Amino acid sequence: MVSVTEALALVRGSRWDGGHEQCLLSSAVERVLSEDVRSTFLVPRFANSAMDGFALGSLEGPWSIVGGVQAGDSGNASLCPGQAAKITTGARLPDGSVAVLPREDAELSSLSNELHSPGRVSEGAHIRREGEELEVGDLMIPAGTQLDPIHLSVLASAGLPQVNVRRMPTVTLLATGNELVAPGTTLSGSAVYESNSWGLRADLSALGCAVGSETVRDDLEGTKQALQRAVDSSDLVLTIGGVSVGEFDYVKAAVESLAGEKHFEKVSMKPGKPITFATFPNGTRWFGLPGNPMSTWVTYLLFVREWLGLPLRREVGILANDYSRSAGRDEFVPMLWNAPGKVNLLTTVGSHATAALVSAHGLVQIPGECEHLPAGSQVQVLRLPGGSR
Repeated sequence: MVSVTEALALVRGSRWDGGHEQCLLSSAVERVLSEDVRSTFLVPRFANSAMDGFALGSLEGPWSIVGGVQAGDSGNASLCPGQAAKITTGARLPDGSVAVLPREDAELSSLSNELHSPGRVSEGAHIRREGEELEVGDLMIPAGTQLDPIHLSVLASAGLPQVNVRRMPTVTLLATGNELVAPGTTLSGSAVYESNSWGLRADLSALGCAVGSETVRDDLEGTKQALQRAVDSSDLVLTIGGVSVGEFDYVKAAVESLAGEKHFEKVSMKPGKPITFATFPNGTRWFGLPGNPMSTWVTYLLFVREWLGLPLRREVGILANDYSRSAGRDEFVPMLWNAPGKVNLLTTVGSHATAALVSAHGLVQIPGECEHLPAGSQVQVLRLPGGSR
């Protein structure tokens, strides 16, 4: 059995590297940039108005209104001192413009078509200067960034219909167990709904992985065959269940029959102790995830996301209440932020239950040697994925 730190080091040492590929912007959220994105033109590309109002040809009025400019116009207008032009937000400034007078500050004479300002006009007021945000070649988004919706807007503003991103692996999920049936099936006897693969598949798909899944019965030969198909067709295989010491846990035997080289089996952690990691002769990686849902999620988030190069974000929080337990393995406990920086640990009833994860913001890692943490202790928090968290 290895420690969490040792296991993470082994995972990082063989982290996925599949090169890169082009991805349409419409599909790029959650993907990871494989190269820097730099500006290819000045931003703003031309001087424009920050307000609806009037472009002024001089700081002193009154001004005679000689026309108007809208956003999208070709931009060949010009102003002389004493002249003004109506202008909309984002419209290119006429040549000779020295400031913009907001519409709400303007006084118009309906009889003379003359514009007045009740106060002094400052040079450059409400003007967005050419190139004031970005020069040509300036860094917009660095390589290694996991793209979110705001990044996509920035990339679109740069005129990019697609970007270079890290190629993600093809993944096969194998959920094991005679008791598993698909949602929508009528339950009978001791059957339970297969649930683990649904969440894992959703997360992996959102990250850009091509994902397939299959439910496998507790049968050694059937497990070998399913595993062989998965290894032959995937960069990564995740089995769910069948890696403990039960009489019908056949996954490890199937892995050994296919000459999988284990990097570790069993990690000193709670939940998730049976987690196993191996490489097959063709290079396909395998994680054997425990079947209890809380264990499945904790080990997936901690180790599989690490192998993908997308580990959970780590933060420091302050424990709101005392916490006591028996020392032994590192423990991962769901938590809520109950105030800025304040961590409230959530009660769990065992590794079979995921109810606490529904509302959790993250997982607190309690070191194995800790028996008691008083309120006010600093703790390490692994933030769960998802924008609402």
